[in-house]
Amino acid sequence: MNVVLVEENAELLQVLLESVSQQNPYAEITVKNVGQDLPLQKDVLVVQHQFLPKVLPQITTEQRNFSLRYTQIDCNQYCVMIFSNPGQNFSLQPIEHTVASVDNCLEQIFNIIGIKRNLLGTQYLRDAVRLIVPNPQQYNKKFTTKLYPDIARIHGSTPAKIERSIRHCIEVCYNNGHLDKLNSVFQCNVIDKVYKPSNGELISFIAEQILYRLSNVQSAI
Repeated sequence: MNVVLVEENAELLQVLLESVSQQNPYAEITVKNVGQDLPLQKDVLVVQHQFLPKVLPQITTEQRNFSLRYTQIDCNQYCVMIFSNPGQNFSLQPIEHTVASVDNCLEQIFNIIGIKRNLLGTQYLRDAVRLIVPNPQQYNKKFTTKLYPDIARIHGSTPAKIERSIRHCIEVCYNNGHLDKLNSVFQCNVIDKVYKPSNGELISFIAEQILYRLSNVQSAI
């Protein structure tokens, strides 16, 4: 699916990119500013409502048949135009992940891979995923400098203790031979029996799987 986004504001574009890519993981996304020529090959066009009059003449010249609907993300109204196939499966809506829905997915994954609930690191691992799922960009490659300090503040601890406790939790799970069951969660080989993932890898694996599950649920609504 070829998706074209028309957005000039860098911050709004980041939110829009995140929404489109998470809810439509196989989309090929092209970004254009208002006034730039739009690609001839496009299945979906997303543009802020206020810019619609500026791009509409170009659209009606190229393609006359399309469906139009509106959606609001972070108080900004967007027009979603779907070409070629009006019933095409494309989802664009605000991503709202409640703590309850994240915890639901976490419990399912913890049960599969045998995470022990009595370990302190289990709570820290749960908090790590809770923080990342609503704000994946905020914590991208910032586990040591951002994620662990944030969890430490919640529990009145230190980043070093948070890191060690999560590491211990992973080691217990690995030594019990359950960690490779992550492959059944992802339905592909992300872990093998001779490789023990780092804290960041396991947290990222779980967070990405939960984001995928929740996005699929919202797309079906």
